Amino acid sequence: MSSDDTASFNLIHEPWIEVITDEGDTETVSILQALKMSHRIKGIAGEVSTQQVAIIRLLLAILLRAFSTDRPVSTWTNLWGRGEFDTDRLATYLGSYESRFDLLHPAHPFHQVADLRTAKGEFTSVARLIADVPAGAQYFTTRTAASYDRLSFAEAARWLVHAQCFDPSGIKSGALGDERVKGGKGYPIGVAWAGWLGVVLIEGSNLFETLMLNLTPADSGPEDRPIWEREPLGPSIEAGHSAPAGPADLFTWSSRRIRLETDGDSIVGVLLCNGDPLHPLNRHRTEPMTAWRHSAPQAKRSGGATAFMPMGHVAQRGLWLGLSGMLGGVSGEGPPTGLPPRTIKWIAELQADGAVDPEFLLSTRAFGIEYGNQSAVISDLIDDTLTIHAVFLADPELQRLALDAVQAADAAVKALVDLARDIVYASGGDQEGPPQSVRVKGYSELGQEFRPWVRGLTMETTREAALGDWHTTVQRVATALAGSVISEAGPAALTGRVLTRGNKPTLINAPIAWRWFQARLARALPHRRKETRSV
Repeated sequence: MSSDDTASFNLIHEPWIEVITDEGDTETVSILQALKMSHRIKGIAGEVSTQQVAIIRLLLAILLRAFSTDRPVSTWTNLWGRGEFDTDRLATYLGSYESRFDLLHPAHPFHQVADLRTAKGEFTSVARLIADVPAGAQYFTTRTAASYDRLSFAEAARWLVHAQCFDPSGIKSGALGDERVKGGKGYPIGVAWAGWLGVVLIEGSNLFETLMLNLTPADSGPEDRPIWEREPLGPSIEAGHSAPAGPADLFTWSSRRIRLETDGDSIVGVLLCNGDPLHPLNRHRTEPMTAWRHSAPQAKRSGGATAFMPMGHVAQRGLWLGLSGMLGGVSGEGPPTGLPPRTIKWIAELQADGAVDPEFLLSTRAFGIEYGNQSAVISDLIDDTLTIHAVFLADPELQRLALDAVQAADAAVKALVDLARDIVYASGGDQEGPPQSVRVKGYSELGQEFRPWVRGLTMETTREAALGDWHTTVQRVATALAGSVISEAGPAALTGRVLTRGNKPTLINAPIAWRWFQARLARALPHRRKETRSV
């Protein structure tokens, strides 16, 4: 494992998790400190946003086991009422597995394989672990070249946990003893588990609340054990363990076999090989932090009636535009087309039991990674937030109201796009699509307005008033953007030209395009309170 077998770095006691305190300072703390101080910590920090997710999932696995109970609601309510975790109970649980959390242990280093090696005995650069150096492209990161040579134990621990959650697919080093290796190479088995997901994290005002709001009851039995409660892994697939037994198992799933190389002072190399593959089909009973969509192709392929796949996030569309997917496909017409994250259903249950105040303010935060080139590289990181009252997650009517608002915004942006296209035609152009900047700017400005609007939805909200406010806001924003499109049109657009549409010659110029836009906008926003003055 290292050139110095006496080296030790125990994650329970050594500081390695970067946090933001309630005073706004950044500190580095151990696992035990993070949990003890969770009510005084605003949140997890880190090099990249998805590192926060990976660490929170690790902490949740600890809590699921430390506070395992047959009475989930009452236990949860008691903890929530305390406002902080029982540190004695945490210390007792972690103490039972203390040596398993040693990053440098010679026999069972944390989340690694002690004797992992290749036929040539080589290690690669620590850059293989670092997600903000996509495909080795140094211009995507603020790191200096020297920082690729070695990592502190603390940073290596953060990237190790991240890799087990989000490592890309692609060819890996071929581990001796892994029967899948061919020609010294480990061929692709897919991205690490959390890379499949459009992670939805429910955040409170501090780390304690965030952990509690995501601490759903385990849909499993005593076999739901995290990696440190099981026998140390070898280089090949873990025998008899082809599927996770529950969330604690899944949160610490060993998607990769990893071995860190140390010189006794820092981490100077890494061996990263394939671990346990895991396909996401129908994992909705054990994975609580993503929404699910029904997949007809997967149902046909698997021959089953139930075929749910995780809903991913799209980098170019904000969380508000993907709200329907996050809520499990809730819409104004027809049944849901998917399943919401288990965390959202759990908060609804807690409200029904009186454990969470409907007016409690929380955030739904979307995390994810977009992979490129056959999922072998990281192309984009996703991090977006909507702040809402807890009642929103339990009230289908408020959810439908918000989705209707998103649909109205979509229709308004389409009207803007059509206007831009008409102006191009009026100017003599014949491009197939409108300027992309119009669509991007429309969604960006409406997204800024949607966030405070959805935050204002409460138990007292009436549909007519809220929708009237929103349609009026959308009209104001869309009309201002449309005015910019018109003002930037050249002289040719004012004169226009005749086009054949539907076998009928039609004059199109800027004034006519403006009237068409106004008509489209009026149809999209029937609840607006007043007309905006035209140009």
